[in-house]
Amino acid sequence: MPADSPSFASTSVSILIGCYAVLLVAAGTTARSTVNRLLGLILIGFIVLKLYLYDVWLLGLAYRVAAFVILGALLLIMSYFYSRFRSSVETWWRDRGTETSS
Repeated sequence: MPADSPSFASTSVSILIGCYAVLLVAAGTTARSTVNRLLGLILIGFIVLKLYLYDVWLLGLAYRVAAFVILGALLLIMSYFYSRFRSSVETWWRDRGTETSS
């Protein structure tokens, strides 16, 4: 088990940051907060890069599979929030654009 400690720690960090990113996107979508949505998307991008560039080489097979499956689930959840609240987000962007140009 001590040999798997770096794999466990890296996978745990990726999962926690991914969950936080999904919460940020969900909160930003429901509250129409651009900052939260963008931060969530940036964090998800960071996790994807971390998984593909770093974790693939470090993690054992079981941890790698778990990390990618959980990331896939988090991406599905995030896409659900975007599709579910798409009209309100688009309306907010249109309204925001007319306010700044006036």
